[in-house]
Amino acid sequence: MSLSNIHNIWAIDVAQLSPAQRSLVFFERAKIVVFRALSDPDELKCASRGRRFSRRYLAESIGSAVSVMHQNQNIRSLLQTADELLGAQHAEGTAHRR
Repeated sequence: MSLSNIHNIWAIDVAQLSPAQRSLVFFERAKIVVFRALSDPDELKCASRGRRFSRRYLAESIGSAVSVMHQNQNIRSLLQTADELLGAQHAEGTAHRR
């Protein structure tokens, strides 16, 4: 099964997928969660811890273990980019203050 054959990445049981497919599904889910959180100040309150995007929040949101945040290179890169954006927002004083 390829990613293009998956009609809904949120409804599929990832246990049925190969490790490579599971990795792709988690990455696609992560992109959606990160984009939504960075676009919505209320969501960002839950999703960020200071200048970092919460790995635990992302893992819970995409249905994976926290270890996936460190093992999946695509997700690591996505989180690095999100952290840089959050850091820039804090530097500019535009991030949500706790």
